[in-house]
Amino acid sequence: TLVNDKASLDVLGIRYIIALENEKVSSSLILEKTLGTPDGRKVRIWMNHDAWPEAVFLNPKAREVNLPLKEKCEHDRFLCKDFSLVPSFRLPKDTIHLVQHHGDLSLQLPPAPFPRLLWISQMFRKGWVATTKGQRLEVFPLFEHTIGISVPPNVNEINLKFKPTARRLTTFFSEGSLFSSILILIGLYWRQRVSKNIKIV
Repeated sequence: TLVNDKASLDVLGIRYIIALENEKVSSSLILEKTLGTPDGRKVRIWMNHDAWPEAVFLNPKAREVNLPLKEKCEHDRFLCKDFSLVPSFRLPKDTIHLVQHHGDLSLQLPPAPFPRLLWISQMFRKGWVATTKGQRLEVFPLFEHTIGISVPPNVNEINLKFKPTARRLTTFFSEGSLFSSILILIGLYWRQRVSKNIKIV
């Protein structure tokens, strides 16, 4: 269902499809290459030139949209959602520079004097934290499963980090253990110095 749906391929930023020779794909895809397999079958590599970038601005009304399910899809999860409504919410194609580093995201945005809705086509999970110059921004699930961020006026950079509760607790206890170890070492060192200075009468 997904590889035949142009809207889903575009919106989710799927740029390449690998399919067997007899598998149908969206007519909007362009054949890049055909490869042979050891068992004699042919594999085709298709390219989607209309794939969206990973982060785009959407009309704030998109936050109210619940995507319906596609007809005749095999399940009721995210990839069976009907994305045909989403392109109508996309704002003019401003360039957003996105850099990933160990799972964290850094985004450079063109500034604007009005609030905006930023959509990132990564899976939403509790624990995503967005900040700009020390100020926290609202992060929420958009289209139920992907990341939405409310961007205030004049913001031109956002840092997005995944900080689940378990990781924060682990970090807290690790730092606490390190601090305790340092105190113990200082205490032992001080005790040794004091014991050397005690004169037995």
